[in-house]
Amino acid sequence: MKSQNRILTAGAALLCIGMMLQTACETKSTDELEVVISPKRATIMDGQTIALRASGWTNYRWTLQNPSWGVLSPTVGETVYYTATEAVNGVQVISVTGFGTSSAQASPTTGTNAPVVAALDLTGEAYITHEAPIPDEEDDDGDDGQTTTTTTTSTTTTTTGDGPPTP
Repeated sequence: MKSQNRILTAGAALLCIGMMLQTACETKSTDELEVVISPKRATIMDGQTIALRASGWTNYRWTLQNPSWGVLSPTVGETVYYTATEAVNGVQVISVTGFGTSSAQASPTTGTNAPVVAALDLTGEAYITHEAPIPDEEDDDGDDGQTTTTTTTSTTTTTTGDGPPTP
């Protein structure tokens, strides 16, 4: 009886070790994969630049919702730089798409642990708030803060006697 208990205990231990190894080696399912952008949200003004970084996938391509508000350099790769070129108030949506394939474990309902290769295009978005500068309240001449000064000079001439006028 003691030898049967030892065999059962050893078998249960091997089964547990096998289950732990299988669980540790599994890859994520395709439903769990995502592209993450850092930072997800930021605020900038005209002329400022921010670095954006994608992670979680491969082969990234970046696009802007409002290209007239700013530029991306480069438009492919893990890290890009966004520069605001327009003094507007609004939110620029920056999208990134990762292109690639995934080697994920098959669903348990199929009865196999064979890897499944799937082509995936994963996307993520960042939201960059543009803030236009607040105009000066004292500046009511409509020239966007530029000041123009006009100086007028006058000359008075007097005539005395028969001579020429003296300034």
